[in-house]
Amino acid sequence: MLPLADPRWQSYMGGYRVLYDASPGLRRLLADGPNEELWEEFWTELHHQSDVHQASYAAVPWLVEFVRRSSKIDWNALALVATIELERNPLWRASHWPVVSGGLLGRTSSWIATRLIGGFRKSSAGISPTPNKGDEVDRAGP
Repeated sequence: MLPLADPRWQSYMGGYRVLYDASPGLRRLLADGPNEELWEEFWTELHHQSDVHQASYAAVPWLVEFVRRSSKIDWNALALVATIELERNPLWRASHWPVVSGGLLGRTSSWIATRLIGGFRKSSAGISPTPNKGDEVDRAGP
């Protein structure tokens, strides 16, 4: 995972293929939580008409980290990560993805496993499987 203080953020392009430093927004997301203005910025700057670039890929592990830390699942984070991943450029991935991905797979799989195992244990104990406390899903769309 590329540290948010790393100067490379300032040299990465976003969805418009212009420089976009996502690190200040990601810091705000992690410190203060989400808001409509911040999601609008990320959706606009990290993805534009199927275009994604370095800033988009570098932001993915931090968006996953936000979801991992959150008590409430935010559809924006999950949808944006999925959108970026669907638009992945294999040429860029070969040379840059290892630098920015860090422990993405491990973080994601452990978070999902915790949620699934928790639901399974409740189910096998005869209790209806429901989300863990604080895992309410915001089903509202944009």
